[in-house]
Amino acid sequence: MELVLQGGFSFVFSKYISKTFIAANYTDDLGYTAVHMSSTSYVLFAGSAWACRRGAPFRRDLDLAIQRLLEAGLINFWMEDVIATHVRNTRDNRNQHEAEQVPGHEAKLLYMDEDGQVVLGLHHLQVTFYLLLLGFGLSLFTFLSQHLLITLH
Repeated sequence: MELVLQGGFSFVFSKYISKTFIAANYTDDLGYTAVHMSSTSYVLFAGSAWACRRGAPFRRDLDLAIQRLLEAGLINFWMEDVIATHVRNTRDNRNQHEAEQVPGHEAKLLYMDEDGQVVLGLHHLQVTFYLLLLGFGLSLFTFLSQHLLITLH
């Protein structure tokens, strides 16, 4: 990864392992990372097989269920959630370990409180504020358009 960060070097490895490693070690708290991952991915055939005997009555149903999960995007959704949970736990453990090294310093959990609930910050609500401003802008435009139409007639 040191060569990748210097530039002019690429590294080909498993998508999920790379994604987890980069998110845990090279991504800041706001989600910025200096490493680019390609959007092209190749299926790992060795890890995506289920052993079923020939002629098993449930084989067709199992194939259809797996296909539906893939097409609905639930597998990718679940994998993203697994990666996010692992990265969060890794960072929390690292922060706790660093806090134990420095006397008088307490570990600060960035995303979770004592009960394990996710704590929302302003960066979680940015899209909401942008949508609110967009709505205000559209309503102002509509109001001014109606006002101009009424004054012209």
